[in-house]
Amino acid sequence: MSDPHYLLGHAPAELARLQRQGALFEDITRESLLAAGLQPGWRVLDIGCGAGDVSLLAAGIVGGTGSVIGVDRSADAVAAARARADAAGAVQVTFHAGDAARLDEIAALRGLPAFDAVVGRFVLMHQADPSATLRAAARRLRPAGVVVMIESAFSACVRGYHSAPHAPVYDRIVSLITRVIDASGADAGMGFRLRPVFAGAGLPDPALRLGACIAGGGDPSVRQFIVDSARAILPAGMALGVVGADEVDLDAIDAHLDAEIAASNGVLMSPPLVTAWARTPVLDARGRTV
Repeated sequence: MSDPHYLLGHAPAELARLQRQGALFEDITRESLLAAGLQPGWRVLDIGCGAGDVSLLAAGIVGGTGSVIGVDRSADAVAAARARADAAGAVQVTFHAGDAARLDEIAALRGLPAFDAVVGRFVLMHQADPSATLRAAARRLRPAGVVVMIESAFSACVRGYHSAPHAPVYDRIVSLITRVIDASGADAGMGFRLRPVFAGAGLPDPALRLGACIAGGGDPSVRQFIVDSARAILPAGMALGVVGADEVDLDAIDAHLDAEIAASNGVLMSPPLVTAWARTPVLDARGRTV
């Protein structure tokens, strides 16, 4: 596909799933934003904000003296994000519908001061030209502003190493999800490609970090995440013709996976998340990097 898009849509059930996903990766995301240098009082732009998880985390860091603007293509996602911000009393956060690759077309962003940081999670993997999207976002930054991108690397869930003891049912689900993501035109391994994407956007070589969630026993978080993801993506896989209607029974797989982990007293690792961050160059009067 020449124009990848978010193949799961933004129906209420999907927005609820995104919030559960956000809760699973909340600690990793907060730690990544802090490591990248976000500070109280900063102005932050969140591209591809979805239901607002990263925007609200950033708001907690920048505090009442800072501000966060979230942008997403989906008006439904923006409406859900606004409702969450209102419920949380996060008055420093606003949301606007628009394409992250065409920020200049969003009227609410015109005339604003330059941002101190641009952040995004699981957004570049859905872009036809991720470097161009990142370049458009970086243009909204002040000199020495921070770009922070967090992307998953589903393709890094290597058979035999994403669970201990090895869980064949988990391997089957991860393989199915990866297959559908790639067939949609999105990039299941974007996390490992962030460095060249930053280079293509004209940004300095980024700092990189890797994180993942691991759980087992009485903590069903990773198991629920992967089954949730499979349940959401299966119809798209059938529509794309890469998953047969009778290939997987998710209710049965959920029960089998639960039994498999209980019997082995094992653990599951989520797909890893890669964070990349860099500061925009500071130029002298002649346009040379300082």
